[in-house]
Amino acid sequence: MEADEYYNYYEDNEYGAFTAEMVSAFLHSTMLRPLYEAVANEEYQGYYQDGLTQTLEHLAHLPRTTDPRFVFAHLMTPHSPIILDQHGQPVDPDNYYDPEYYVGQLIYTNEQIKNVIDGILANSNTEPIIILQSDHGPRWTSDWEKVLNAYYLPGDGTDLLHPSISPVDSFRVILNHYFDAGFEQ
Repeated sequence: MEADEYYNYYEDNEYGAFTAEMVSAFLHSTMLRPLYEAVANEEYQGYYQDGLTQTLEHLAHLPRTTDPRFVFAHLMTPHSPIILDQHGQPVDPDNYYDPEYYVGQLIYTNEQIKNVIDGILANSNTEPIIILQSDHGPRWTSDWEKVLNAYYLPGDGTDLLHPSISPVDSFRVILNHYFDAGFEQ
């Protein structure tokens, strides 16, 4: 299944090539890390902040349509580097990898996502299906593999899910239930 709309404001901004997640992950695992961080820290702020704010802005103003559609958005937050505090203000680059600043960025992100969801619910002609999932938790904790898996499902959709369902399985169940997708379960 393909998304009807796909937006990646992280790839499509001026910082993308230098701060791309793969490049960053590679260089952070080599002895070049101190040099890379010294050069890249200024770029991180723009890359992550622009990607986040542009994606949230777009989601908050999705055009109304009567046609069903699948919209996928990937937010790279609350994720290292930690670039925003709880008010959406820049964090000092020396603190980008300090777990103590994670909570502030999490508070900011939660508030922004809540605003987006409120807007989607208020502006939808038909009840939307909303799925919020994370790909991992904070990696510096022992339970970082626990993921956010939250749903807004109209009708009897939540009756099909159980607390231990995996993100992949939840998509299969939801797509089969609402769209007769025919995925194996």
